[in-house]
Amino acid sequence: MGFAIVVVAVICLVGYGVYRLFNQLGDPVNEEKSDAYYYATDGNSLVYSPMGNWFELGKTSFQADLPSFEVLSKSYAKDKNNAYHMYRTIKTAVDIPSFTVKFDNVPMDKNHVYSLQTNCDTAQTKVCLQIIKGADPKTFKKLDFAFSIDKQHVYYNDTIAPALDPKTFSSVNDYFYKDKLGVYLHQINKPLQKIAANPENTQMLSSTIIRDAQSIYMFLSYGRELIVIPFTDSSSILVGPDSQFLRADEHIYYKGKVVPNVDAESFQLVSKGYFIDKNSVYFQDQRIEKADVSTFTMIKYQYGKDKNHVFFEGKIMENADVNSFRYNKEKLQFEDKNHIYRWGKPKS
Repeated sequence: MGFAIVVVAVICLVGYGVYRLFNQLGDPVNEEKSDAYYYATDGNSLVYSPMGNWFELGKTSFQADLPSFEVLSKSYAKDKNNAYHMYRTIKTAVDIPSFTVKFDNVPMDKNHVYSLQTNCDTAQTKVCLQIIKGADPKTFKKLDFAFSIDKQHVYYNDTIAPALDPKTFSSVNDYFYKDKLGVYLHQINKPLQKIAANPENTQMLSSTIIRDAQSIYMFLSYGRELIVIPFTDSSSILVGPDSQFLRADEHIYYKGKVVPNVDAESFQLVSKGYFIDKNSVYFQDQRIEKADVSTFTMIKYQYGKDKNHVFFEGKIMENADVNSFRYNKEKLQFEDKNHIYRWGKPKS
């Protein structure tokens, strides 16, 4: 027992010695603004290490004027002579005294707003900044990863979008934008698409669905498809939590397509793709023929049951015992008196 304790102590000491040998991180320069900039342990240089995790993410030492060195954001800094992105000197001539970073990653000075260019130096020791043409640093705002505005322009991927109005341009949800001139669908690596919606009464229904006074606009991101659903009664509109189910007027939609023969008035979402009306149980867009709506309950995930059957993703589990089937919280498994189940089937 004593020998084992000695061995463990030696291993710990060796590990600590290795850590001390290779670790060059001293105190953080400004941990409120960045978890990546550190003073070196020698006191004469700086170290850039993302999240301070030098063991897994690496570290790079670099030289700067320590008395004037200032962290600007997570990955930008400056001293009296240079500006830096991470540990690389910014090659572009910027106004150092006014150089700053806003919105966490937008560099600017009193004269210009910039975007980062990382391929300007074959040696990979420096980076460049490209002037965003026309951008006013005093009024420039980053809206999201694709759009920015200032007092004169809307910018799409750092280029002026002349057809958009900066005074009224805003996002509706993750995919739709609007200004006083129109409503637009944005898809990555595709031109902005103007749609027929009226900007005066366009509003968000979910992260992928909007509506105006006459139609619902649903964007199916996985299929890159815009679906337009007209309606007459706005009070009938109901969107499911996952945005796949939608009720409008007398119809129920799943992924933008009508589910036939559903009683919209008694429509009720259950969970995980299941819904019911006064007559039936459904999974996604299919009616479950043998399900008893009066006794149907959800168990967990895609499992449900009624008085006669257990269901997985809307299909009857032929071997499952209804009375004993349950989710075992302690063992994190679905089981009945005979089997343990995985993906709706007994485990072999």
